[in-house]
Formats: sequence, C-alpha cells, structure tokens
Amino acid sequence: MIQISEFKYRSGECRTIVADELIKKNRTLIVETAGTGHRFYYVRLLVEAALQRGDRVALGLTESSFAQSEYGLHLEKYENQVSIIYVDSINLNSVEIASRKFNADLTIVPDGDIPSRQLLMKRKWSGSGSLTLLIMREHSQRTRNFLQSWGINGFKKILFHYVSRKARVRLVILKSSIWNGNSQLPIARDPVTSYATSESIQEIRLTWQLDAKLHWFGVFGNIDRRKNLDIIAQSLNQIGRADLGILIAGQCQEGVLEEANPYLEMLRKRGIRVVIVNRMLSDTEMDSAVAAVDTAVLAHSNESPSGIMGKAVSFGTHVVASGAKALKDDAGMIPQNAIWCPLDINEMVRTFQISIERSGSVKPLKGLGVEQFTDELLLVTH
Repeated sequence: MIQISEFKYRSGECRTIVADELIKKNRTLIVETAGTGHRFYYVRLLVEAALQRGDRVALGLTESSFAQSEYGLHLEKYENQVSIIYVDSINLNSVEIASRKFNADLTIVPDGDIPSRQLLMKRKWSGSGSLTLLIMREHSQRTRNFLQSWGINGFKKILFHYVSRKARVRLVILKSSIWNGNSQLPIARDPVTSYATSESIQEIRLTWQLDAKLHWFGVFGNIDRRKNLDIIAQSLNQIGRADLGILIAGQCQEGVLEEANPYLEMLRKRGIRVVIVNRMLSDTEMDSAVAAVDTAVLAHSNESPSGIMGKAVSFGTHVVASGAKALKDDAGMIPQNAIWCPLDINEMVRTFQISIERSGSVKPLKGLGVEQFTDELLLVTH
C-alpha cells in the first residue's frame, strides 16, 4: 500500500510526499521547540545518526527556531536532507499531530519533561508509531524546603513509572557522560563530541592570548546568572597569586557581565588576565577552548548533567564543580579529574587552590562518546 502524508515545509508550501512501503526506511520525527542551551546540539546528533542509518527524518520546530543562532550552528546545513514540520509548542497534542502528518515510526522529544507530565493525564499516546521522551531533569532543583523537594521528586518517580508503562511510549533518563550505575528505566549518557585538534587548540591559545605560563580557569557555554560568574570572579580575587587567567567563552546573557564586571576589574588591577569571548562558539572553538584551559569551572544549581564536564575530562582539563548535587555525584565518580565544593566563596577559593596544585597531573578520561546516546534514543519499538 502507498502511504500519503502532507506537511508544511519551511517555505510555507504544502507538498505531498509518497512513501513507497517497498523501501523499508524508518520515518523518524524529532521535535524540539526551545532549542536553547544544548538542545539543538542533541537534535543534530540524532539527525546525523538517523540519516546515517538511512532513516527518513523530519524536524518538528517552531517558526521562531530559524532565527536562533543555535539553529544556524547545528541544523541549518541539514535543511536539504530533512523535512520541516511546524509545531506551535511542546504541547503533546501538537507533537501527536506532527507525528501523524509525517506518518512517523518513531517520534523523539529531546526535552521530554513537560510532555511526560501531559501524557500522565492522557489515556494513551495518540500519535503515529512510538514515542520516546528524554527526561533531562530526573530530579527537581534543590530548594531550602526539604519536604517540598522530597515531594516533587516523589511525584516524579510516580510519574515516570506510570508514563513508561503506556503503550508505544519509552521514557529515557539523561545521565551524565561518566555515569555508571543501575536504573529502572533506560538511560542515555550525555553525549561527548570532540572537534578539537592539536592545531585548533594552539590557534585558540594564540588568537585569544592564553599565555601558557598562567594557570587558566574557564567558564563556558550559555552563560546566564545560574552559572554564577560573579561568585567565580570573587573567589579568584581571594587567591593570593597573580599567575592566573580566566577565560569566559560563550554567549553571555543580559546582565551577567554587568554583575561580574566589578570583580573582573579587580582581577585586572591585580595583574590577572581576563579574556572574554562573548558570542556563540563553533564546535571546534568550544572544544579547543575547553582543552586549552587548565581548569573548567562549573558553578550552578541546575540538577542536570553537564556537557562541559564530559568535554573537559575527556581532554584532561581538571574540573572544579560547585553547587548542584548532580555535579557532586559526578565529581565523586572521577576524583582524579574533578573536585566538588559547596557554592560558597571560601570553599571555592580552597578548591581552586587544589586545582592549581593538580596542574599537569590530570590525565584524559577515555571511553566517552555519542553512540550510546543516539542508539538509545533512536531505538524503534513496535
């Protein structure tokens, strides 16, 4: 039988696609309506893996997605290889409609926390084929109210249990790249890619003037207030030495640099090098920058895996992690590569000093990659 489905392309046209069932290809739809942070990075890895195995691939995006710098960085080059379906939001009904338009065998939502809650209230998944939701926040953010946090996490466990039992639905829990343990649900380890070469690392050091005689601390990625740049700068000011540098590389959100500037200026007056590259970085730039510094600093309370940690330890860059319990757990698994401390200036000063002492003795952590992540999410069930 010939299956015919219609859907809207980016151009706004409605085209009819005829899928010959004699050609046995999976039809994979990936829906991502936010695209912020590393979400489009996840989508790109899934697109690459799905195309490589011969799938017909569609992306479910909002009309605003194309204006985002992350779209240009990760997905624009695949426009001629995938279909585009517009979705209004992450609302589960929109996802179901998109899956039926594409006649999908598999629909993947890389940020599946909200749809999982919506699915709890529905009798079943009414879309085409099967649905895979990646749970990016297995645990709630910590609050001062212990009972409240305990109650939210208890609800999440119940939610995951019931939703994962629905027909044609898989819940996959996002774990850190270095996680090694047992889980009642399928897990996907945070993918670690490496586009850095010895030449690109050297070019970053020369172009951004990262003097090899200094011990460099680095803050990377989408730098918002939750990354506590001001606290990091205050802590560095308490270290009684000047042979230091701090590299701030990535898109800084509004107000972040303004809050940190008084402390960054204090560092400059003490002779400490401050380098700021405030823009979206290419994959090669990001990886080369993480590899070029001595210590990567992760200071946040966001309870989800850190992609920067995976990159850093794979390059042999020491990690100072602070704040989130998820960071504490991960650092505890690799004490030779990372150290955790509470999000407190005095504690961070002490931990920074330990990291300086470890300089040159940290060895890269092997065995990290993307295959386990993409294989788990692209698993088609019938």
